[in-house]
Amino acid sequence: MKLKIFWILNLMKKYLDNFYLNLFLSFTWILLSLYSFFTKASPPKFPIIFLNDKFFHFIIFFVMTYLLLITLKSSRLNYNFQSKIILLILILIFSFLIEFLQSLTTYRSFELEDIFFNFLGIFVCYFVKIK
Repeated sequence: MKLKIFWILNLMKKYLDNFYLNLFLSFTWILLSLYSFFTKASPPKFPIIFLNDKFFHFIIFFVMTYLLLITLKSSRLNYNFQSKIILLILILIFSFLIEFLQSLTTYRSFELEDIFFNFLGIFVCYFVKIK
């Protein structure tokens, strides 16, 4: 039984180290997040703080940062401090750009709290992510 579990873990590691799979997952997540940020349907209002709109901003950018860091790590580019900082700056610009573009629509608005939780998701992921 132990041998079977190790085989499954090795298979998962093999696929998680695949650059093209990580790239696909990253772009799919980015497209889904863009769709969620620009749909007309507003998220339901929950009384619980963890199900608030800001929590979703945090989760979306946390996962996006994680996927992009994994993609960078599995690519042929140098996975060093400088490349990670450049990636984080690009994600921060993307976050600000999304909020700005939402202000141009009639059904969404620019909110500083959204940018704060986007940034928080990015930085928490960066500092939690191991190596």
